[in-house]
Amino acid sequence: MKQFAGTLATVALLGALAGYYFLVDLPQEEKELQETRQSARIVPHLLDQVHDFIYQHQDLKVCAVKEGITWKLKEPVAALGDHMTINGMLQELENTRHLRVVEESPQDLGAYGLKNPEIQITLKENTFGEETVLIGDESPIGHSAYWKTAAGPRVLLVPGFRKNWIKTLYDFRDKTLLRLKPESITALTLTRPQNVLKLEKKEDGWVLTSPIKAHGDPGAIGDLISKMKHSRAEAFVEESPKNLAPYGLAAPAHAALFSDGKDTWELLLGNAKEEGRIHAKLKTQANVVLVESKVKDWMETSHLDLIDKRVLTFEENEIAEIEIAGPSGKLHLVKSEGDQAKWAIKGAGEEADQAVINGLLFDLKEVRALEFISFGEPESFGLKPPAQTLTLKNKNGNRQSLSLGNRNLDGKKVYLARSLDNGIFALEKAQADKIFRPVDDFKNRRPIHLEESKASRIVLTYPAATFELERRDGGWNLLRPEKIKGLKPYIGNDILWTLNNLQIEKEIVSPTPEEKELASPSLALAVFDANKTPLVEVRVGPSTRDPNLLVSRISGHDAPLLIQNRFLDEVPHELEKFRNSKNSGN
Repeated sequence: MKQFAGTLATVALLGALAGYYFLVDLPQEEKELQETRQSARIVPHLLDQVHDFIYQHQDLKVCAVKEGITWKLKEPVAALGDHMTINGMLQELENTRHLRVVEESPQDLGAYGLKNPEIQITLKENTFGEETVLIGDESPIGHSAYWKTAAGPRVLLVPGFRKNWIKTLYDFRDKTLLRLKPESITALTLTRPQNVLKLEKKEDGWVLTSPIKAHGDPGAIGDLISKMKHSRAEAFVEESPKNLAPYGLAAPAHAALFSDGKDTWELLLGNAKEEGRIHAKLKTQANVVLVESKVKDWMETSHLDLIDKRVLTFEENEIAEIEIAGPSGKLHLVKSEGDQAKWAIKGAGEEADQAVINGLLFDLKEVRALEFISFGEPESFGLKPPAQTLTLKNKNGNRQSLSLGNRNLDGKKVYLARSLDNGIFALEKAQADKIFRPVDDFKNRRPIHLEESKASRIVLTYPAATFELERRDGGWNLLRPEKIKGLKPYIGNDILWTLNNLQIEKEIVSPTPEEKELASPSLALAVFDANKTPLVEVRVGPSTRDPNLLVSRISGHDAPLLIQNRFLDEVPHELEKFRNSKNSGN
């Protein structure tokens, strides 16, 4: 018992010691560490409220004043400051700590390069007043330099490269040329030797008004504006030149004028200073700068590269009519109104192929022109008259048309024209084939519309056998040539599905007597309802016109129809196809 009591006492003592360490010693250690780190700071203040920044390096003296969130240079030139440079230096100063104190009260500051230091940074702030940091020579041990503050005598060893604190006037100046918001721009004029390109942003998007009239590509135009906006001054050449002619800016050949409806910005380009850089200036400012020569390339962007490459622009739910005209005939498609809107062939009383029309509208929205060729010269491209036309009509009556012209020399491209802006463009032939389809493709090629739930009996008559199926209690049974209960569950439904998805390849306009009669079919298929009323009857036989097709006679259709051979493969014709492995056969 005494031994147990001793153990408890030991545990209690250890717990007390641990508690003392975590509650007293550890916080004290953390406090001392924090105090050590704080005492090692060169500038023991937060610098986010500094309002005056003075930098000196050799003969350069830069004075900057913060107005709001903007730094403005007051000396040696009045200009906007580079906030990233100045704020970055303040952040770096706030985080800088010395490694050790080299000397508390040195007699000779010259030994450390601190008697007349090349680098001085003075900060002014309402809370702490003024602090000046002096940066002297690099330390012999490398990767460090001697620092001190004007307020204290100590020489400090600070890690980091001294050269990182050497700045030029260019570093402190804001290099932004165009202070605009790309998304707010509503007009852009590019003046260049070859022509004047004018772009305007309307309610429905960008349009080119010069040198041609065309719809603009919002992506390409937005990218151009963004690139121009982010062009920067690579160097500041002269602040207030009396003569702009030496820079090619007295009568500049290149200019970019931006407008947001309220303000304007105009960038002028002059002659080249050296390879890769060119003289430039803002029209509203006196100073001349250098910019990268790619800015000139942007100003010379071809108007053809800024045209909307969509062949047609529309909202699918707004299309009410489609007109197609070509070698295979004419077709006028109209869409009914309501939630279950469907396309039909106008004047024929026939439903159109919904999937084909939906595919056409999808392709029209997705297809993009390879390149724009010309405007207003349709004869040269086989577009007057065109080989085929396709017209979309909106609910509000607006129309857009595409016309198909000739192929190019290698046959891989075709030329098209659009009524939107009379533009002529090249398109891959495969893409054009998706748009300009034969008229028959849009007709509903499914001749059978069977309500499968009404089907109660199916009879398949082959030359050698007849199979009769009956639906009962939700399943299918075979009545002939054998009685089999519980057929494969999908067998009857598959036959009905095959009938509903049967597609016409072609209607036989002038059938032979044999095709009309089809007296000895390869298969006669009939579907009846519960009252033994025929729902649909189909007879098929071989075709002498095409070995890959069958001749069919389908109830409700006067003319014989050609269908694919695979129809016979999709309908069971052997007894074993009906059997379910679980049934007994009777």
